[in-house]
Amino acid sequence: QAKGAIEGFGTKVQSKSTLTVLQSQGIKPSYGSDTYAKFADRMEIAMKGAGTDEDIIYKVYSYLHNDADMVKLNQAFGIRNESTLREWLLGDLDASEIAKINELLRDKGITRLIK
Repeated sequence: QAKGAIEGFGTKVQSKSTLTVLQSQGIKPSYGSDTYAKFADRMEIAMKGAGTDEDIIYKVYSYLHNDADMVKLNQAFGIRNESTLREWLLGDLDASEIAKINELLRDKGITRLIK
């Protein structure tokens, strides 16, 4: 598994391949690319600098409906300040906050969790 990958995610190429597999199973992104870019920017703003706005992070994840949405969010975030979204999250959130996100994702049937 690639460093800093979210479970089931690695490089952008692997994510594209994952997205293709998901789409072949009828699991399609819920939004257009611009929306995922806005979600990614909100995530960065929520975690950048001193303090973290957990409510924004939870809100972004509440908009995701399936594994394809997770792939698209991670593609949109890419690498920022030499870190993936997973690395940002694990650096800013404690275990209970990560668990809360994963519970939210599991409740929607999303299997690609933050680990």
